[in-house]
Amino acid sequence: MVFIQYPIGALYEEYKKTGSQVEVIPRNFRTKKQYISYVVNRIIRINPDIIINNAVPVIQATFSYISQQIIKISVLHNILQNEINICLTNLNYEDRIVCVSENCRNALTNSCDRSFEKSCIIPVGIPVPDRTDVSESNENFIKLIFVGRLENRQKNLVGIVNILKALKKGNMAFRMTFIGEGSFRAELEERLAENGLSEQCDI
Repeated sequence: MVFIQYPIGALYEEYKKTGSQVEVIPRNFRTKKQYISYVVNRIIRINPDIIINNAVPVIQATFSYISQQIIKISVLHNILQNEINICLTNLNYEDRIVCVSENCRNALTNSCDRSFEKSCIIPVGIPVPDRTDVSESNENFIKLIFVGRLENRQKNLVGIVNILKALKKGNMAFRMTFIGEGSFRAELEERLAENGLSEQCDI
């Protein structure tokens, strides 16, 4: 069972290919209370054994309203404060917070000591390459790359811009390359320019 918010896009089709049941959450509610109530009723109707929330605020908000018998798990993918805050919402009702790295878990527990007992680390599964045979580069900056759709709602590109701002503020030399196309491209270019990041970034 997968909950997807509008707009549906390609993600909906990919989940359907796996044979998963997909619930599409509308976005036309006037208030947050109506939005949360809709999702709570859907969850009660489905009555799942486990809910895994991938940083969706409205799903996190339902944790205090649904059965304690349902196992509730949040996933923390990065160290951005807004995503940490999502995982810490309704902490008393969560069974586990899965962090994809030690850095994520450290950032989580730095924000809230009580989260440590409920958190664990499950790596993303991408092995770290052995770079011992790679010749050292003379370049004195780090090279970063993003590959994917240029859609902020699904890919949190604003979060990436915030990370780049922090790198610049810390006088970290870097080069960022975005590979992809999407409806957020023009706004991404504007945000990079507004923050003086255009020279360090390529799209």
